[in-house]
Amino acid sequence: MRLFVKKTATFQNDTLCTSDTQVDNGKQQKTDNGAVVSVDDAFSVPVTILEKYIDGHNRKKEYIASEDPVDTNNVEDISAFWKMVWEEKVEKVVNLSEAVIGKHQEGEYVHYWPDPDSFKKFGKFQVTSTSEEEYADYTKRVFKITKGSKERTVHQFHYTSWPEKGVPDDVTSVVDFREKVLNAPSKLNGPTIVQCRKGLGPIGTYIALDILTKKGESEGTLDIPGCVKNLRQKRQNLIQTPEQYRYLHKTLAHSLAARSITVSGDKFPKYVKDARKSELKQQFEQLQQSFKPDSEEVQKKEGEENKRRLHFSVIPDASDYVNAKFIDGLRVKRRYLMSQTPLPETVGEFLTLVIEENISCIVSFEVEKELKKTDGIYFPGCDMDALKKGDFEVTCTNEQDTNGSFMTRSLTVKSGVLQQNTDGKPIPHYQFLKWDMQKNVPTSAAEFLSFMKFVEETANKQNRGPILIHCFDGASQSGLFVAVSLAIQQMSEEHEVSIVSAVKKVKAARTMSIPNQAQFDFCHDCVLEYLKASKADRDTRKK
Repeated sequence: MRLFVKKTATFQNDTLCTSDTQVDNGKQQKTDNGAVVSVDDAFSVPVTILEKYIDGHNRKKEYIASEDPVDTNNVEDISAFWKMVWEEKVEKVVNLSEAVIGKHQEGEYVHYWPDPDSFKKFGKFQVTSTSEEEYADYTKRVFKITKGSKERTVHQFHYTSWPEKGVPDDVTSVVDFREKVLNAPSKLNGPTIVQCRKGLGPIGTYIALDILTKKGESEGTLDIPGCVKNLRQKRQNLIQTPEQYRYLHKTLAHSLAARSITVSGDKFPKYVKDARKSELKQQFEQLQQSFKPDSEEVQKKEGEENKRRLHFSVIPDASDYVNAKFIDGLRVKRRYLMSQTPLPETVGEFLTLVIEENISCIVSFEVEKELKKTDGIYFPGCDMDALKKGDFEVTCTNEQDTNGSFMTRSLTVKSGVLQQNTDGKPIPHYQFLKWDMQKNVPTSAAEFLSFMKFVEETANKQNRGPILIHCFDGASQSGLFVAVSLAIQQMSEEHEVSIVSAVKKVKAARTMSIPNQAQFDFCHDCVLEYLKASKADRDTRKK
């Protein structure tokens, strides 16, 4: 029986050409333009799976560009996709669809994998989900696919934060995501499936990033327009919009900025010892070149872009913007909110931010116990009369000094206008004090980690929104806190770390973060201290 499969398209001389494809039932055929078509053996129905071989850097047919599997007849059997995975010896699937798979005018997108710790049968194939790990921007799944007595492992990397026709908010997360894909084990040397809902813009952006990064690293040259043109000749609209084209340039800048070396915990001490001679200095210089301070005009523009729009204005004639920037944690989106210490005239906006975002705790890097006159005072002295600012009323209780390292307080922020946005519970406030102002680093890695652990544990217990971190410029001290937090999270959960990746992520949000070599080295010192403390803790438990 001959089946008609959805028309494939090629982009030739700025015109869209289509060709019908005829397929024998139960066999995989290739169209004249190279598309791969799989048809389920069990059903004589059209299966709408559109694929396209794409050559990689110095490798033929490195990718199969595909739209998400769609069953046009609403039959849940999607064995055609898994048949293709098996026959093409695919071990890695990169899915760039948003988290919720929804409706499409030509059919319904199918959840083509089983739930965690379960299995489904798709025609001749049994697919078992052996693990699923959720991160801030992506989910990693591992499947065991069985056909008869034969068995293979397939890794799916599902980037869940890519709008269908837009681009992700975070540039560095896609770069890190690509590194995870490359580092996944592979034995069969088959192509990587790269898919999204319509098989277009996100796929082209990701594949171009991978090809051009490899080319840039190996040859030191890039031809971005040429690469994009080649992709679009293979499949129309593989980069759909000017926004996606600009995003490709940004991701390449970060991908090639400084090599993101990932080091396992057991090898990290030796790596740091060897790298201190020259490599750490070189890495920091490369980062600074990539994120070097722009002209005053550009910095002003960046400052405007960093300003977060407030939904409410509770101070007469006050601005409805505040200079703050969200950064994702390893697994939690918008985990951190970096902000400038408020000025006297922006206290209202700062307090509005605290309530609107349901802040879990506030971290201050104003290292003097008493705020300077140039700072906006947003809380009163402990057990003193409430501070009133416009519609806000703030009280402070339970102030304690923790061995001179940091201060702890409980703040209660009330507002008649924003009453519906607060549960009335005290907000923990932590003020770090042990900062070497001359070197612009904390005086002790151990004390800094102790402070960070205290903050993270409190934030986890609060079950609220992000951790709000502020310093005088919103970057030079707050950025170190976030970078070290990201590095420690990665080492704790994955037993490996890339300090460069953590620093890139923070500097992409605030270019003035990690402003000197001392802070970059301090990030490494903190991971060393964490590993030392972890070993001591394990040794104690054994006794």
